[in-house]
Amino acid sequence: MSATTIDDIKAQSRKEGELKGIRNSIVTVLTVRFGEIPIPLKEKVLHCQDLILLKAMLMEAADSETLDEFKRQRHLG
Repeated sequence: MSATTIDDIKAQSRKEGELKGIRNSIVTVLTVRFGEIPIPLKEKVLHCQDLILLKAMLMEAADSETLDEFKRQRHLG
């Protein structure tokens, strides 16, 4: 295996780890703040691949007054 391939695999693994961590953080914040969250919403968060979107969602999860407000902000309703 070439060094480039190993570096690519490491970079992809780091990205996947970061995505997973932010996804889990969003679900945790929403659950702590609002109780059990609907499964479809949870699935949308857990399947999101966009790091920038996930970071925005995490801040909105922490800042939203209600779960409905969070869903409206992200058009997840």
